[in-house]
Amino acid sequence: MTLPNSTETIRTTSTGSGIVSILSTFAGQVILTTEDGSENATAISYEIARSNKEEGIGKGIAIAIIHTNSTGRLAPLDGMILAGQEEFQPDGRALLTYWEWQSGIPFVRMQQPPMTQESPMNTTEIPSELPPPTNVP
Repeated sequence: MTLPNSTETIRTTSTGSGIVSILSTFAGQVILTTEDGSENATAISYEIARSNKEEGIGKGIAIAIIHTNSTGRLAPLDGMILAGQEEFQPDGRALLTYWEWQSGIPFVRMQQPPMTQESPMNTTEIPSELPPPTNVP
């Protein structure tokens, strides 16, 4: 893969799983790992495709969002939203091309505040027993 604003090619391997419907839709998750295994990123993707089963070909559109806690070469992928296309080849391969979708809104990683006595969690107490019903005239 080649990241935006870079000419460096980053070699990765990927593993993942997903659900394919009979209506040619796909939802899944892929984990990308750098070739040396030092970094990884998770991509959640959705696709819609049309295919010709007899010829073994097809084309589709895809969207994905990537999350990583990498501080190295994959760090620029964190929060990236992608739009792309996929082409299914008769030999069983699929060629994916993604482009970064830019909303103009900066990505801000959401972090949970640490749990301390100074910042207790907001809770609502639910009684273990309900009061007896009352008759209303």
